[in-house]
Amino acid sequence: EKSVSHQYQEYGAGPLESSVPVQLEKEGDQFMENGEYDAALHTYLLAEQIAPENPDISRKTGDAYRATGNFNSALDAWNRSIQNETDLVDSDVLRKKRSEVFSTMNMPDHAIRELEDLKVSTNDPHVFHQKGELYSKLQDYALAEESFQNCISVDPGNIDASLGLAETRMRQGKIAKAKETLDSIPESALNPDQTNLLEKLKRDYTYYQDEETSDLSFLFSHPELYLLTGIGIFGIFYFRDKIFR
Repeated sequence: EKSVSHQYQEYGAGPLESSVPVQLEKEGDQFMENGEYDAALHTYLLAEQIAPENPDISRKTGDAYRATGNFNSALDAWNRSIQNETDLVDSDVLRKKRSEVFSTMNMPDHAIRELEDLKVSTNDPHVFHQKGELYSKLQDYALAEESFQNCISVDPGNIDASLGLAETRMRQGKIAKAKETLDSIPESALNPDQTNLLEKLKRDYTYYQDEETSDLSFLFSHPELYLLTGIGIFGIFYFRDKIFR
Protein backbone atom coordinates (compact mmCIF):
# COMPACT_ATOMS: atom_id res chain seq x y z
CA GLU A 1 0.00 0.00 0.00
CA LYS A 2 1.33 3.42 -0.93
CA SER A 3 2.00 5.97 1.77
CA VAL A 4 0.08 9.22 1.88
CA SER A 5 3.19 11.14 0.83
CA HIS A 6 3.55 8.99 -2.30
CA GLN A 7 -0.14 9.35 -3.09
CA TYR A 8 0.11 13.12 -2.70
CA GLN A 9 3.12 13.31 -5.01
CA GLU A 10 1.44 11.09 -7.57
CA TYR A 11 -1.98 12.72 -7.68
CA GLY A 12 -1.37 16.24 -6.42
CA ALA A 13 -3.46 17.94 -3.77
CA GLY A 14 -6.76 18.03 -5.66
CA PRO A 15 -9.81 17.11 -3.58
CA LEU A 16 -7.59 15.65 -0.84
CA GLU A 17 -6.06 19.03 -0.02
CA SER A 18 -7.98 19.57 3.25
CA SER A 19 -7.15 16.15 4.68
CA VAL A 20 -3.71 15.42 3.25
CA PRO A 21 -1.70 17.66 5.65
CA VAL A 22 -3.14 15.87 8.67
CA GLN A 23 -2.41 12.47 7.15
CA LEU A 24 1.08 13.52 6.11
CA GLU A 25 1.76 14.81 9.62
CA LYS A 26 0.70 11.46 11.12
CA GLU A 27 2.89 9.62 8.63
CA GLY A 28 5.82 11.87 9.53
CA ASP A 29 5.20 11.19 13.22
CA GLN A 30 5.44 7.46 12.54
CA PHE A 31 8.69 7.89 10.63
CA MET A 32 10.12 9.92 13.53
CA GLU A 33 9.07 7.27 16.03
CA ASN A 34 10.84 4.62 13.94
CA GLY A 35 13.99 6.71 13.67
CA GLU A 36 13.54 7.26 9.92
CA TYR A 37 14.37 10.94 10.12
CA ASP A 38 15.00 11.63 6.43
CA ALA A 39 11.64 10.11 5.49
CA ALA A 40 9.96 12.07 8.30
CA LEU A 41 11.54 15.31 7.10
CA HIS A 42 10.45 14.69 3.51
CA THR A 43 6.88 14.02 4.68
CA TYR A 44 6.68 17.05 6.97
CA LEU A 45 7.98 19.29 4.18
CA LEU A 46 5.21 18.06 1.88
CA ALA A 47 2.66 18.80 4.61
CA GLU A 48 4.15 22.24 5.16
CA GLN A 49 3.87 23.05 1.46
CA ILE A 50 0.11 22.51 1.70
CA ALA A 51 -0.35 24.12 5.13
CA PRO A 52 2.48 26.66 5.54
CA GLU A 53 0.70 28.50 8.35
CA ASN A 54 0.33 25.42 10.55
CA PRO A 55 2.83 25.97 13.41
CA ASP A 56 2.74 22.32 14.52
CA ILE A 57 3.93 21.06 11.14
CA SER A 58 6.71 23.67 10.95
CA ARG A 59 7.78 22.72 14.48
CA LYS A 60 7.97 19.05 13.53
CA THR A 61 9.89 19.96 10.38
CA GLY A 62 12.43 21.65 12.65
CA ASP A 63 12.58 18.61 14.91
CA ALA A 64 13.29 16.38 11.91
CA TYR A 65 16.00 18.74 10.62
CA ARG A 66 17.64 18.69 14.05
CA ALA A 67 17.49 14.88 14.11
CA THR A 68 19.33 14.77 10.77
CA GLY A 69 21.97 17.22 12.04
CA ASN A 70 20.91 20.15 9.87
CA PHE A 71 20.83 22.77 12.62
CA ASN A 72 20.50 25.88 10.46
CA SER A 73 17.42 24.52 8.69
CA ALA A 74 15.99 23.45 12.05
CA LEU A 75 16.35 27.02 13.31
CA ASP A 76 14.60 28.37 10.21
CA ALA A 77 11.72 25.91 10.55
CA TRP A 78 11.21 26.70 14.24
CA ASN A 79 11.28 30.40 13.40
CA ARG A 80 8.49 29.84 10.86
CA SER A 81 6.55 28.05 13.57
CA ILE A 82 7.04 30.93 16.05
CA GLN A 83 5.73 33.41 13.47
CA ASN A 84 2.46 31.47 13.18
CA GLU A 85 2.16 30.32 16.81
CA THR A 86 -0.48 32.07 18.92
CA ASP A 87 0.09 30.10 22.13
CA LEU A 88 2.80 31.81 24.21
CA VAL A 89 3.73 28.60 26.04
CA ASP A 90 4.34 26.80 22.74
CA SER A 91 6.32 29.80 21.47
CA ASP A 92 8.54 29.57 24.55
CA VAL A 93 9.14 25.86 23.90
CA LEU A 94 10.32 26.73 20.39
CA ARG A 95 12.63 29.47 21.68
CA LYS A 96 14.14 27.01 24.17
CA LYS A 97 14.81 24.58 21.32
CA ARG A 98 16.45 27.34 19.31
CA SER A 99 18.55 28.28 22.33
CA GLU A 100 19.72 24.68 22.77
CA VAL A 101 20.77 24.44 19.13
CA PHE A 102 22.56 27.79 19.20
CA SER A 103 24.40 26.58 22.29
CA THR A 104 25.34 23.34 20.51
CA MET A 105 26.65 25.46 17.63
CA ASN A 106 28.79 27.40 20.15
CA MET A 107 26.83 30.62 19.63
CA PRO A 108 26.06 31.59 23.25
CA ASP A 109 25.15 35.17 22.35
CA HIS A 110 22.33 33.93 20.09
CA ALA A 111 21.34 31.28 22.61
CA ILE A 112 20.94 33.78 25.45
CA ARG A 113 18.93 36.10 23.19
CA GLU A 114 16.34 33.36 22.68
CA LEU A 115 16.01 32.86 26.44
CA GLU A 116 15.69 36.59 27.03
CA ASP A 117 12.75 36.62 24.59
CA LEU A 118 10.72 34.07 26.57
CA LYS A 119 7.25 35.33 27.43
CA VAL A 120 5.84 33.03 30.13
CA SER A 121 8.71 30.76 31.23
CA THR A 122 10.37 33.56 33.15
CA ASN A 123 10.46 31.77 36.51
CA ASP A 124 11.75 28.42 35.30
CA PRO A 125 14.83 27.24 37.27
CA HIS A 126 16.12 25.36 34.21
CA VAL A 127 16.02 28.59 32.19
CA PHE A 128 17.81 30.49 34.96
CA HIS A 129 20.50 27.80 35.04
CA GLN A 130 20.91 27.89 31.27
CA LYS A 131 21.27 31.66 31.39
CA GLY A 132 23.97 31.30 34.03
CA GLU A 133 25.89 28.83 31.88
CA LEU A 134 25.58 30.99 28.77
CA TYR A 135 26.55 34.24 30.49
CA SER A 136 29.57 32.41 31.94
CA LYS A 137 30.62 31.41 28.41
CA LEU A 138 30.29 35.05 27.42
CA GLN A 139 32.42 35.97 30.47
CA ASP A 140 29.63 38.22 31.77
CA TYR A 141 30.08 36.90 35.29
CA ALA A 142 27.87 39.51 36.98
CA LEU A 143 24.83 38.43 34.95
CA ALA A 144 25.85 34.78 35.34
CA GLU A 145 25.93 35.21 39.12
CA GLU A 146 22.49 36.85 39.06
CA SER A 147 21.08 34.02 36.94
CA PHE A 148 22.44 31.28 39.22
CA GLN A 149 21.11 33.14 42.27
CA ASN A 150 17.67 33.34 40.63
CA CYS A 151 17.81 29.61 39.95
CA ILE A 152 18.65 28.82 43.57
CA SER A 153 15.90 31.13 44.85
CA VAL A 154 13.34 29.10 42.87
CA ASP A 155 15.06 25.72 43.36
CA PRO A 156 17.15 25.88 46.59
CA GLY A 157 18.50 22.36 46.18
CA ASN A 158 19.94 22.91 42.71
CA ILE A 159 23.56 21.81 43.18
CA ASP A 160 24.63 22.64 39.62
CA ALA A 161 23.47 26.22 40.14
CA SER A 162 25.38 26.43 43.43
CA LEU A 163 28.54 25.19 41.75
CA GLY A 164 28.06 27.73 38.95
CA LEU A 165 27.45 30.48 41.49
CA ALA A 166 30.66 29.68 43.36
CA GLU A 167 32.68 29.73 40.13
CA THR A 168 31.26 33.04 38.90
CA ARG A 169 31.93 34.64 42.27
CA MET A 170 35.55 33.50 42.16
CA ARG A 171 35.89 34.89 38.64
CA GLN A 172 34.81 38.27 39.99
CA GLY A 173 37.18 38.13 42.95
CA LYS A 174 34.40 37.59 45.47
CA ILE A 175 36.47 35.01 47.33
CA ALA A 176 34.66 35.09 50.68
CA LYS A 177 31.25 34.73 49.03
CA ALA A 178 32.55 31.91 46.83
CA LYS A 179 33.81 30.09 49.92
CA GLU A 180 30.43 30.58 51.58
CA THR A 181 28.71 29.01 48.57
CA LEU A 182 31.14 26.09 48.41
CA ASP A 183 30.66 25.36 52.11
CA SER A 184 26.88 25.25 51.63
CA ILE A 185 27.03 22.40 49.08
CA PRO A 186 26.22 18.98 50.64
CA GLU A 187 28.99 16.69 49.36
CA SER A 188 27.04 13.52 50.16
CA ALA A 189 24.37 14.48 47.59
CA LEU A 190 26.75 14.94 44.64
CA ASN A 191 27.09 12.74 41.59
CA PRO A 192 30.63 11.97 40.29
CA ASP A 193 30.72 14.90 37.85
CA GLN A 194 29.56 17.33 40.52
CA THR A 195 32.12 15.93 42.96
CA ASN A 196 34.92 16.47 40.42
CA LEU A 197 33.77 20.04 39.79
CA LEU A 198 33.52 20.79 43.51
CA GLU A 199 37.08 19.52 44.06
CA LYS A 200 38.31 21.65 41.15
CA LEU A 201 36.57 24.73 42.54
CA LYS A 202 38.11 24.14 45.95
CA ARG A 203 41.56 24.00 44.33
CA ASP A 204 40.73 27.19 42.43
CA TYR A 205 39.61 28.80 45.68
CA THR A 206 42.97 27.99 47.29
CA TYR A 207 44.74 29.53 44.29
CA TYR A 208 42.63 32.71 44.38
CA GLN A 209 43.10 32.94 48.15
CA ASP A 210 46.87 32.69 47.77
CA GLU A 211 46.80 35.35 45.06
CA GLU A 212 44.77 37.63 47.28
CA THR A 213 47.21 37.34 50.18
CA SER A 214 50.30 37.86 48.03
CA ASP A 215 49.58 41.52 47.19
CA LEU A 216 50.41 44.68 49.16
CA SER A 217 47.29 44.37 51.27
CA PHE A 218 48.97 41.49 53.07
CA LEU A 219 52.03 43.61 53.70
CA PHE A 220 50.11 46.52 55.18
CA SER A 221 47.89 44.29 57.29
CA HIS A 222 50.92 43.58 59.52
CA PRO A 223 52.08 46.68 61.51
CA GLU A 224 55.68 45.57 61.86
CA LEU A 225 56.06 45.08 58.10
CA TYR A 226 54.38 48.42 57.48
CA LEU A 227 56.95 50.11 59.76
CA LEU A 228 59.91 48.41 58.10
CA THR A 229 58.58 49.32 54.66
CA GLY A 230 58.17 52.96 55.70
CA ILE A 231 61.73 53.09 57.09
CA GLY A 232 63.07 51.60 53.87
CA ILE A 233 61.27 54.11 51.66
CA PHE A 234 62.41 57.00 53.89
CA GLY A 235 66.03 55.75 53.77
CA ILE A 236 66.02 55.62 49.97
CA PHE A 237 64.82 59.22 49.67
CA TYR A 238 67.15 60.47 52.45
CA PHE A 239 70.29 58.90 51.05
CA ARG A 240 69.39 59.14 47.37
CA ASP A 241 72.03 61.80 46.68
CA LYS A 242 74.79 59.62 48.11
CA ILE A 243 73.51 56.46 46.52
CA PHE A 244 72.99 57.84 43.02
CA ARG A 245 75.84 60.41 42.98
